Order: sequence, then C-alpha cells, then structure tokens
Amino acid sequence: MSEPDLWIIGAGGLARGVVDIAEETGQKIAGLVTSDHSSAAWFNGPVITEAGFFKSQSSGRAVVAIGDNARRMTVVSQIMNARPAISLPNMVHPDATVARSAVIETGVIIFSRVVIAPYARVCSHALLYSGSIVEHDCFVGSFASFGPAATLGGNVRIGEASFIGLGAKVAHGRSIGRDTVIGAGSVVINDIPDCSVAVGSPCRVIKSRDHGDKYL
Repeated sequence: MSEPDLWIIGAGGLARGVVDIAEETGQKIAGLVTSDHSSAAWFNGPVITEAGFFKSQSSGRAVVAIGDNARRMTVVSQIMNARPAISLPNMVHPDATVARSAVIETGVIIFSRVVIAPYARVCSHALLYSGSIVEHDCFVGSFASFGPAATLGGNVRIGEASFIGLGAKVAHGRSIGRDTVIGAGSVVINDIPDCSVAVGSPCRVIKSRDHGDKYL
C-alpha cells in the first residue's frame, strides 16, 4: 500500500526545499498549508489555510516546513493536539549521508550533502540545511536547526530549539544550551549557555535572548 500524500506546512524557502526533497524521493504532495496564500504563488498545486487544515480530522502525513525553531515547535504542538492521526515523517534528501548507527527521530528535515556520523542522535523536528555535518556521538536537540555548512566535531551537544548559523563550527566535546543562537562563521571552543546569542572566533556571548525571539 502506498503512503498517503504529503501536506507541507509553510510556503517560504524551507517549504520549497522540502518540495524538492519530496520530488527527489518520489513522494506525492497533497498541497501546501499556509496562513498567507500570496506567499504560495510559486507552488503549482492545492493551497489551503492553516485553519482549514486543523479543522480536518482525517489521517495523513505532514511536514512542518517552517524555518523559525519556536514557530515550528508551536505548529507541531498544534498538529499533535488537533490532528493526532497525522504522521510527521522525516524528510531526507537522497544525497545526504546518514550512518547506520545514527538515530534520527520524528519529523527531521535533512538536506543534500548533510553528513550524520556514527552514533549521532538527531531529535524530533530538527532541521539540517545543505552541507552541514554532525560528527560521531553528537546529540542534536529537538527543534534545533543548522545553517548550510554548519559543522559539529565529535561528541557535541546542541540544546533544544538552538540555531547554529551558516558555516559555524563547534569544537569536539563542546555544549550549546537550549534556545541559543550561534552566529554565522563563528568558531565555538567553549561551552555556550542557555538562551544566549554568541558570535565570533572564538565565539563569545554578546547578549541573552528569550524563546521565540527572532533570529532569521
């Protein structure tokens, strides 16, 4: 039996990337779910409102293609409460490399040329953009996200809903707290605490932040 068609929640750049993964992996797209139809003009298929999507009680599959970590977390929670029959599959580009011993939880989005090394764990609804690397024994918390070419050395821990910017590097054994933002191109050689914004080489905390503060 074939899998149900896939709803893509979101209509921005991430959603366009997820459409590409779906097409590359032969998955049929049911349509886009968005609060703003004008943002979905690029999509040649059905577009429905978030309100309409949440009113339905049918089963099916959906991927939350929203780049902001806090907003993605909110929408996933809404789906789990309003439509528990919906499954939230992983989306993995065929050009990604995932070690057999790595653990990939639910709803993770992995773009092309990503490398997930042996015994790494990527938790639910994390987002890894093109060319990012998660080395051996790393832990990536739920709803965390990596910009293109972000790199973790071995045995790094990334907290829930944190963001590792484009081209940033985290040295072996370091820890990044939850809801923390690491700026593009930064080099992390010391642990970074929860709810921080940190930039530079070596990376240093420049201010605190709250869950949901904008960073994109």
